[in-house]
Amino acid sequence: MPANNEEKKEPESIPEDVESQLEALIAKKKEEIEKGLNDKIKLAKGEAEKKIGDIEKEFEKEKETLSSYRKVMAEYESKKKSLESEIKEHLNKAIEVQKAIEKLTGATLGELKKVNELSQKLEEFHKEVEEKASLLEKELEEKFGIVAEVLEGREHEDIIGDLEKELT
Repeated sequence: MPANNEEKKEPESIPEDVESQLEALIAKKKEEIEKGLNDKIKLAKGEAEKKIGDIEKEFEKEKETLSSYRKVMAEYESKKKSLESEIKEHLNKAIEVQKAIEKLTGATLGELKKVNELSQKLEEFHKEVEEKASLLEKELEEKFGIVAEVLEGREHEDIIGDLEKELT
């Protein structure tokens, strides 16, 4: 009957068997939970790595955009400096031309003043000549009875008129 005895368990060993079965069941459940946890961790890790990859791609795009922005700003600064240099150059030329104009204007005014002075001298000389001619005419008429033509003041006026036309 020993074979029967093995089949029959002693009442003291039943709690130990139940305990070992419970431990095996708990271990199995624990293993399933850990496996599920590991699966969730792997899935979460995969999703996190994908998100990180997406963020890195977006970051690279932003870096490219920033690089493009820097290039545009560098081109702007370069062109700005070039144009500012050209502006200064043309402004300096304009100032030089303005100074030359002022100098020429002063010279023109000086020349016009001389023209005016010479015109007055011509007018005075013309009057003197007219007076002398008038005296000579009277003298010729009184002494010799010759009637001479009086000088006309048209020549002087023609010269002044021509000068005025040239200046306008």
